[in-house]
Amino acid sequence: MKNYSNILLSLGVTLFLLTVGIKDEVDAQPTCNSPWTTMTEIVTVGGCNYLVEICILCQFSYPGQVKVLKFRNAGPCSNILTEQQIIEGVENQLMSPYSLWLNLCKGTLPPCKNAPPYVVKLEMPICWKIKLDYQDLQDTTNNVYLSYPCDDDAYCQQEYLYCRDKYGNKIVRKG
Repeated sequence: MKNYSNILLSLGVTLFLLTVGIKDEVDAQPTCNSPWTTMTEIVTVGGCNYLVEICILCQFSYPGQVKVLKFRNAGPCSNILTEQQIIEGVENQLMSPYSLWLNLCKGTLPPCKNAPPYVVKLEMPICWKIKLDYQDLQDTTNNVYLSYPCDDDAYCQQEYLYCRDKYGNKIVRKG
């Protein structure tokens, strides 16, 4: 009987340590180092808001790079989109010419004619992990789904070009 108690105690301690280790792994996701700046942007995809944590590298003449670190749903909301559609929607909304991060480095965009556009390189993880963070075990409508990059550090890089048309409208296109 004592052997079974020791085995159960060991199993309990092992499960506890694994749980703490997994939580620390998720919490220890990449952060920005100087000269990069961390920012959280709120985007709307499929009628739901998502908090997107990004790193921004400002260059002298344009915001040089944006790197997506992680994102999560901002509140109770559901839609019929797949995870891939949500990721694509996050990218599209994040790279909108009206995103807040664009004003962090340089708010004035050059004219689309006779001037080079602002060039921004977006680094988006290729592989994502999704973690369900239970807010309340009784009320699952407030659960948060945290999406963060896989461990392989593989990113896809896409260029975006920003300028203003003759009416002052901000224009963006993929490079």
